[in-house]
Amino acid sequence: MYGRGVASSKGDIAAYLFALLALIDAGAGLSGTLEVHVTFDGESGGDLGSGWLIETIDPKPDFAIASGFTHALVTSACGYMRLEVTLKGRGAPASAPETGADAIEAAGRILTALYDLRRSYESETSATPGIDHPILVVTGIAGGESPQTVAAGVRLQIERRLIPEEDPARVERDLTTVIGSCMGQVPGVRCKVRITGLSPTMSPTADTEVLVAAFQEDAERRTGSTLPVLGIPGDTEGRHYAAAGIPTVLFGAGPEAPGEANVGGPDEFLVLDDLRTATEVVANVVASLLSPSLTRSPRSPERTEP
Repeated sequence: MYGRGVASSKGDIAAYLFALLALIDAGAGLSGTLEVHVTFDGESGGDLGSGWLIETIDPKPDFAIASGFTHALVTSACGYMRLEVTLKGRGAPASAPETGADAIEAAGRILTALYDLRRSYESETSATPGIDHPILVVTGIAGGESPQTVAAGVRLQIERRLIPEEDPARVERDLTTVIGSCMGQVPGVRCKVRITGLSPTMSPTADTEVLVAAFQEDAERRTGSTLPVLGIPGDTEGRHYAAAGIPTVLFGAGPEAPGEANVGGPDEFLVLDDLRTATEVVANVVASLLSPSLTRSPRSPERTEP
């Protein structure tokens, strides 16, 4: 299957829906309630989709399976911090730049310092398999007025991925310190830093082991091997469920690594064997969770609803 998003979400929707149809067809002896949530604001963090659903659903689900890949089970994910750096200088004729305060020069100093900082992150290894180290990317830059004028303003957009071991307050403090240390190098330029987005990391709880065990038992029965349990460096809307105390894993239809399916490109694709496998696994795992013999989640001992 080819199409943008087919391996990163749309294939998961197909797998979940066909798994649901299979459970309806073979529902004898199963007890509980299933809900399939399909939202469309993942690019902006999921606050209006998954976040809103979790706030309004009553009672809360006992378990959640969110978008993921077929060859591993994900229980952890990086968070992110998005910052906007606004530099205000003073315009001047290009023929007399010394009479102004060049915001682009200040931006250049800041960019050099940020990329030096990024290189230093390679030594800060996470203990979570699948998550290597913190990530910093300058995602946007805009500024300048005209070809004949010293730039009086520049705006930088920064994306900082947070590993599970990091404290967001310390990360913010370190970034503002690095940026602030550059300001004295270009007199007359003022700087304002503000956080435009903050997402906490997703981490497993003790109750997540119930879900992990169900997937591992299915993998052992089907293939005789253990399904890897990993973290991912990206963001996930599944974090909204985890943040609400709902045991959550990421599993769906997709390759071992996003690059293998050209994720994000116009020729993104999904291997049909992965779609079939994901559908069967989700159906088997959910059937085991809906079985009356399942030991109930400590969160809701009287309910069997995932």
